[in-house]
Amino acid sequence: MIKKILIIALKDLKLAFRDPTALLLMFVAPIALTMIMGFAFGGSDDGPAIEHIPVVVVNHDSGQFSPFLMEALQSAELDDLLDPTLLDTDEAARKAVDENRAVAAILIPDGFSDAIMPAGILDRDVTAEDISTIQDRMPAEVLIYGDPASQVSVFVVRSVINTILMDFNSSSKVGELVFGQMLSNQTLSIEQLQNLGEDEFQSLLSPVIDSNPVVLTTLEVNPSSQQTFNWLSYTAAGMAILFLMFTMTSSARTILSEKQDGTLPRLMISPTNTFSVISGKMMGVFFIGLAQMLVLILASHFLFGIQWGRPLDVVVFTILVTAAAASWGIFIAAISKSPGQVSSIGTAVNLLFAAIGGSFVPRFNMPEWLKTASLFTPNALGIEGLTKLVEGGSLSTIQVPILGCLITIGVLLTIATTSFHRQYQ
Repeated sequence: MIKKILIIALKDLKLAFRDPTALLLMFVAPIALTMIMGFAFGGSDDGPAIEHIPVVVVNHDSGQFSPFLMEALQSAELDDLLDPTLLDTDEAARKAVDENRAVAAILIPDGFSDAIMPAGILDRDVTAEDISTIQDRMPAEVLIYGDPASQVSVFVVRSVINTILMDFNSSSKVGELVFGQMLSNQTLSIEQLQNLGEDEFQSLLSPVIDSNPVVLTTLEVNPSSQQTFNWLSYTAAGMAILFLMFTMTSSARTILSEKQDGTLPRLMISPTNTFSVISGKMMGVFFIGLAQMLVLILASHFLFGIQWGRPLDVVVFTILVTAAAASWGIFIAAISKSPGQVSSIGTAVNLLFAAIGGSFVPRFNMPEWLKTASLFTPNALGIEGLTKLVEGGSLSTIQVPILGCLITIGVLLTIATTSFHRQYQ
């Protein structure tokens, strides 16, 4: 019996792959839409050459070190790499990133220079309070508010800032901070410092510059979350499942088409029992969908460089999502009375599922109640699971999508199988 079920299923799979129109809808259309939508709304992390990165800069510091940072960002050496714009407030800078007018906002806080060296030490105008401030100082920080959809560009900006800050560690100005620590340890008094000649001052300063660099910290803050978001991987998952649903409806529709054409009744009177025929047709729908999903996942990996995650986890979850989508297609065919009705109901259901399941609009932009309610759709389940696998998750971290797929398969296939056997007994 199992052999007959597989023969019927493989027959339908071969017929589907011989139809040029079906192949266009199954593979070419989703890949093309993924490319258009993915690159239009942010592209991949591995995009074209990095140049003229739009950044906005807000400088709240009035000390002696922030001008060096500002000068470096606007230097001729970085002219081809960065395109900086000065703004007055953090709110304006963050808004520029949120509205995609800048890749990153560089925020220099008030007290940045004093965190490196209290004012006055450069001129040897030192007080006991300055010494106390040096010992209790916090690390100097520059905040980078980055667009999570442009990780490579944000990484470049962060690297540039780190390089500039590291230059402070090798400058005489940073050495003067460490020199202040020597004063606090009473190896040199304030009066002795003030009376030193210039040559003596520099010779005393230089040995400590290399041995005690100041600690500088660069922070990165993403506007929406701490997780990486890649438009291409999200769009690839959304488009693959959207077209999978249409394929499943179209494939399940052939059950009624064969009934209407007389092919199915003739098959029923053969030595093959009704259960094997119906099961074979349903298995064929699943095989077609699984082949489609696996081809699209491999194509998006090689064409767009999408890393879907651990291969075994991706394959297992793809099988579950495909079975859930096939269950909906078979269920619609089971409750319909004609091929035309399957097409009408299927189109309406697929568009509704795509709208609320995240194929058209990112799920993180939806209200919480809708994100939860939409988990009965293969679109939401598939997108939720695949995007988490892309982010480095495993089957153990996508238990909700897996459970949703299993419930969908169990409930819908039970109803569809019962309905079909009543019709064809």
